[in-house]
Amino acid sequence: MERGIPIWAAILIGTLLATIVLLVAGLLYTTGNLEMIGLGDTATPQPSFTPSQSPTASATPSATLTHTPSHTPTNTPTATFTPTATPTNTPTPTPVPPSFVLSEIESTWLETQREVRVYQLFAENTGTIFNIGRSLRYEANVTVTAGIDLSLLTLDDIEVNGTTVTITIPQPQLRDCILDETTSRYYERNCDAAGVVDIGCGGLEAELRDQAPFAALNDDENTIFLADAYVEAAAFLQDLVQVTGIDQVIIQQSTDPLSIVSLGGTCPLPDDPN
Repeated sequence: MERGIPIWAAILIGTLLATIVLLVAGLLYTTGNLEMIGLGDTATPQPSFTPSQSPTASATPSATLTHTPSHTPTNTPTATFTPTATPTNTPTPTPVPPSFVLSEIESTWLETQREVRVYQLFAENTGTIFNIGRSLRYEANVTVTAGIDLSLLTLDDIEVNGTTVTITIPQPQLRDCILDETTSRYYERNCDAAGVVDIGCGGLEAELRDQAPFAALNDDENTIFLADAYVEAAAFLQDLVQVTGIDQVIIQQSTDPLSIVSLGGTCPLPDDPN
């Protein structure tokens, strides 16, 4: 009876054969890779031609991709916050009573114009002694004032309409016509007898002094002088009556006629005898 190969021997042989197969396979795999990278063969293949010029690779983009929006919005809404108006309670101003306005104005004479005028005056008379005539000239310096008599204002002259006050003031008047004797002088004196004896001027000096205030009263310049007095008075009162509750002050001139001379001054009244 023949005896077979023991099992352990068969396993050992199979293991050896498998190991050999794996070694051969690994060797073949390694050799193939070396040939692919040029290490498996020392020979370096030569190209069949030599290029006359080495080409340079360059990449030139044929087009640039640009994104253009199909439309541009023309109206970009902006969020705006509008606060709701808060109602305010504005109290209606209480009209200022005319009596209050009148109390703000001092009831007195308001002088708004003053100037010194120079007048050349002449007087003469015929004496009874030896029929001797006498004459004298006088340079008179007179201070003249004008203004408004605010004591004539009454409640009827003040009108209140809301915050507007209209005040009707009296017409302007002359007040003072004061002769300054210290700066005035006599000249061209002819008061002597036959050019030898001074017999006096027979009261001509006093007559000339009395003429001076009337010269101021009858001066044609009084029209402009009084108009300027009214303008200055109106401006003064507009500034004076600036109190709470009054936004506008209107000054107008009364049409009630008044004498050109205010009572209580030094100017002579027009109806006084000269």
